[in-house]
Amino acid sequence: MKIFNITEFNKLNNIFRFQHPNIRQTFWTKEEPYWDSETRRDVMRNFGLSTLWYKDERMLQFYTNDEANGYKKLSIYNTNRERAKELGVVISSNYNTNANSIIDGLYHIANPPVYYNKNGSLKKGFWGQLTRRMRSNNVSQSWVTQHMFDEAIKLILTDYTNLITEGHVIDLRRHVSSVLSDLEITTQYYYYDPLTEKYHVQGNGKNVYLGALGRVRIHANTAPENYGYTYNERYQVYLQPHEFYHNHRVYNRNEVNIIECRTCGTEVVDVECVDGVCSSCVDSAYKIHSYSTRVEGMLKFKATKVKPSTVYLGCELEYETINRNRAQVDVGKLLHGHALMKSDGSIRNGFEIVTCPATLDIHLDVFKKFYDNLPPDLKIEKNVGMHVHISRKPLSQLTLGKMAEFLNRLDNKQFIHHIAGRIDNSYARMDSGRTVTFPWKNRNGGDRYNALNLNNQNTVEIRLFATPIDYKTFAMRLQFCQALVDYCQPAQNNLPLKQQTFYGSFINWVRQERYSYPELHSHLKGFN
Repeated sequence: MKIFNITEFNKLNNIFRFQHPNIRQTFWTKEEPYWDSETRRDVMRNFGLSTLWYKDERMLQFYTNDEANGYKKLSIYNTNRERAKELGVVISSNYNTNANSIIDGLYHIANPPVYYNKNGSLKKGFWGQLTRRMRSNNVSQSWVTQHMFDEAIKLILTDYTNLITEGHVIDLRRHVSSVLSDLEITTQYYYYDPLTEKYHVQGNGKNVYLGALGRVRIHANTAPENYGYTYNERYQVYLQPHEFYHNHRVYNRNEVNIIECRTCGTEVVDVECVDGVCSSCVDSAYKIHSYSTRVEGMLKFKATKVKPSTVYLGCELEYETINRNRAQVDVGKLLHGHALMKSDGSIRNGFEIVTCPATLDIHLDVFKKFYDNLPPDLKIEKNVGMHVHISRKPLSQLTLGKMAEFLNRLDNKQFIHHIAGRIDNSYARMDSGRTVTFPWKNRNGGDRYNALNLNNQNTVEIRLFATPIDYKTFAMRLQFCQALVDYCQPAQNNLPLKQQTFYGSFINWVRQERYSYPELHSHLKGFN
């Protein structure tokens, strides 16, 4: 079971000295049957091109006596990977299969591996050799590596059976993975075929979409058709008779109600439709738009009273989803006419909800109903957040400067985290260099990934918040944005500027205005 690679072969002067009826070596590729032993010896001493054969098929050719090769080290000329695989010398014919895999495979055909001592105990060094083989770029594709791996899996399964007998409750595949991981053999080096329920060395498999199992790796010789699957060429997915594929998901036909879209006639799941119309045919409120879509161009501004000083807020709420298709239908129904859904590169399997520009009171009224009926397929993870855009037109340069300093003062950091629900990250950094004068000195807005993004022409953006889990948290954070704008307006108080941008002064001001910002005031109680 030792590794026999080109280096080991070179130590034997590149002569395959192991007897086997189906393995032979020729020199110059034109060895004549009438050569006597002296002629054959002379050729072997000076050969240039040599060939190793298995079952009369050429496996490997190499040079040894070119002028630059005084030490007769091999220079590979050709490897017949396809035939080597067909004859079982190697397990695959991919790029990882090289001369080392072939020479190792031939060596162990002539010298069959023995894993056990005469007394039945496992030979010393078995596990170490297996690890070296599995992790090797040279011999992982040799038939011996798979043969050893099969034996290892048998031993692990025997150990598992003993543990179960002793009363342990262990998942089989987790147990196998754990044992192999302890040997530093990770899934980079092997895979599990869920159809044949066998383990294989990486290199001889193929990736397929297998119905409810999703994307899996199976052996190159495994045919899903033999396990009840039919290939759907349109979606490039294998499906069982009871499975139905729609919108990148696989459903059990017995568990969902399937209808035909009233517009296009396509079979769809009813819960992913709006009045019998599928997600591809519904209006814009139910679609997930591209990241570049400008919502303010598709939805109207909303305000109870329109004045030149009216401050409009626009919310961006990021969500991951359990079932994105169901989630977008539910969100579309709840926020129809008030928000659209957009894709976002930072979200793996979800979307961001982007509202129309509206005043605080209108947002709170709409989102009270939204959070009272929060779609169950929405979920919050670490990579999602809430951004709030504020109309720039009513804000003076002084107001912007005070907001910038307030959100970037290091002695306000704990307070900001208390409001935001998370610490600042790479998408919303705090920068103590941003003081009241920053908007005057940096007309281009500076880094957009700041707690306060000043780069947009028509809005400023507060980027701090985690996505709210309920209405109370949403209202508190949106009220904070409105309160900060109102607090930073000129002539709100006669404190020195440095005191005005300190969180303690802001808290005192919110106490005085508590009826305008009830959820914010409640959240700040007891904060020191």
